[in-house]
Amino acid sequence: MPTKEGHIAVNLARPEDWTLLPAWLEASANDWSQLAALVARRSAASLVERGRLMGLAVARPNEAIVPDAVDALSDSGADSAPSPLVVDLSALWAGPLCSHLLQQCGFQVIKVESLQRPDGAREGSPKHFEALHEGKEFRCFDFRDPADLRRLRKLLARADVVIEGSRPRALRALALDRDSLAMQAGGGIAASPLWLSLTAYGRCSPFGDWVGFGDDVAIAAGAFDSLQPEAPAFIADAIADPLAGLLTAWLILELRRRRVSGLIDFSLFRAAKFCVNWVGDSGGVLASPIRQPVLRC
Repeated sequence: MPTKEGHIAVNLARPEDWTLLPAWLEASANDWSQLAALVARRSAASLVERGRLMGLAVARPNEAIVPDAVDALSDSGADSAPSPLVVDLSALWAGPLCSHLLQQCGFQVIKVESLQRPDGAREGSPKHFEALHEGKEFRCFDFRDPADLRRLRKLLARADVVIEGSRPRALRALALDRDSLAMQAGGGIAASPLWLSLTAYGRCSPFGDWVGFGDDVAIAAGAFDSLQPEAPAFIADAIADPLAGLLTAWLILELRRRRVSGLIDFSLFRAAKFCVNWVGDSGGVLASPIRQPVLRC
């Protein structure tokens, strides 16, 4: 959407996002055309800053940000299990794609969903959801039930790989984060797993509090079609998601080959930015032409 200077990407992926618009814009917007009219009269920088503080997925094209990664990896020295267990707490696309690819490589995958908040991808294409999750074991937990949370902690403690896609504070509040589990295990997680934290912009402040999805994060990372005369345009569909899923699956396979354990701080932004830089370093030559997706808003 055009603003007073430049453009912003706005992703209202959750129903509650629309209820935040009056506070964000200090005016009501009931549809996309009304939202566009309000955004056009405001500064892109102030819109993004205020929107992120409120938990909205907003971004400017090719943002000059460098989120720090807090990877904490070490040699485990442990022999690789013949069929490593992956416990996947993630949702939507990137994390589930990562665990799907690991499953194709012989890993056992248990997909965990919250009874209160199932995977939002269930509301999208059934074929897409089935393709990502075929063959996985599904387990549902009541995140408000202390007994269910204890069972989930035990499951995480015996995993070889944990994949989660929540902002850090969300899991800390439930004592489901890696540090909390390590404390409960007396200083170390029993299985010394690889723990993939897959967020929008990384775990460090302030980026760890920013909300983002595949489309808007790609815009922030510079993964867009800049040749459109009227505005930067999306390429593919939520392109940062499949890029992150592919890269993290390869990363986990390589780290396990090297017998490395610990925390991987990866993000949709990190994946998209890596690929943008790779294309730039290779002379800007794309393997295939850009095709514009069909927008659904």
